[in-house]
Amino acid sequence: MAKFLKFVNGIPTMIEVTASASLAYYDESVPVTTEIGVAGTGYNAAHTVFTLPNSETYDGTNSELRVQVNGVGQVPGVDVTYGGGVSETQVTLTEPVPNTGRVRFIKIYST
Repeated sequence: MAKFLKFVNGIPTMIEVTASASLAYYDESVPVTTEIGVAGTGYNAAHTVFTLPNSETYDGTNSELRVQVNGVGQVPGVDVTYGGGVSETQVTLTEPVPNTGRVRFIKIYST
């Protein structure tokens, strides 16, 4: 049995995974382009909602999704908002991502 820290409604919670469960790992990132930039700001106001690459989904119960912007982890409920459904595909960032930035999605889930 192994213990992991999981965020539940923004609160860190320790969970236990039995030896029979196996964990899988999803790690994808998307570059942010300057094609719709806001002049003079260095930010792209349109880049606050992101869809997970490769049609990936998350549910918040059986998977833990972490989001990073330019290598900095985003705090759930503060920097990033997740949908509340069973098969979510998008996240919403509080602040626009800088032009030429990169958004990374890391999901750990049991199989």
